[in-house]
Amino acid sequence: MFTVGPAFWGGEAGDPYWSYVRALLHFDGSMVDSAAGGAVYSLLENAVLTATDQRFGSGGLDCRNLSGANGVTSTAHVSLALGTSDWCIELFLKDTGIGGTNKWIFLLEGSTATISFWDLGGWTANGDVSSTTPATFTKPTEGAWHHLAVCRSGNTGTVWVNGISQQTFDLTGINFGSGYGTLYLGRSSGSGDYRLLIDDFRVTVGVPRYTAPFMPAGPFPNRGL
Repeated sequence: MFTVGPAFWGGEAGDPYWSYVRALLHFDGSMVDSAAGGAVYSLLENAVLTATDQRFGSGGLDCRNLSGANGVTSTAHVSLALGTSDWCIELFLKDTGIGGTNKWIFLLEGSTATISFWDLGGWTANGDVSSTTPATFTKPTEGAWHHLAVCRSGNTGTVWVNGISQQTFDLTGINFGSGYGTLYLGRSSGSGDYRLLIDDFRVTVGVPRYTAPFMPAGPFPNRGL
């Protein structure tokens, strides 16, 4: 059974967790952070903003260029520090099925630990959350938009795809650091990238947002209730 709780509000409704939002990128013709968290976001190499294939609004992030690396990076900033708090990293994406290497959807490097999500022959959360790579699960249909959220609630990490839990992992004792965080979107910090489309990316620190099945909605609002 799905629930639509106060953790997810789309359209014109406000966000009850707005005060916890550290990053909110709509890609509507610019790289502006609507949350004004403080980090600055830039397109890398061949990534572009598209106005022809987006999930919401007037634009999205297009990482499909085959001639070189794609993606987005941020400046290192304390607003992206996760520490030991609950948090939620989420976005809408379309896997285009175009080949790539080291296909990372996102990587958030903290000052002491990292959290990432990527395609390892299946989708999986990874980073300093386990001494071994967690089991992968079958990614959803290519060529369609899907909502992805990776959340921490206490000592448990959960991967939600279209509002359904697909993977859990242990975060006991994991401190991502309080000094700064650096975000990579559509790629890792290395040379690999993922040929995909992304729209509406959000980082929330202080609450997990999702602890039960839900119906994703968007676009993510730019204000509180």
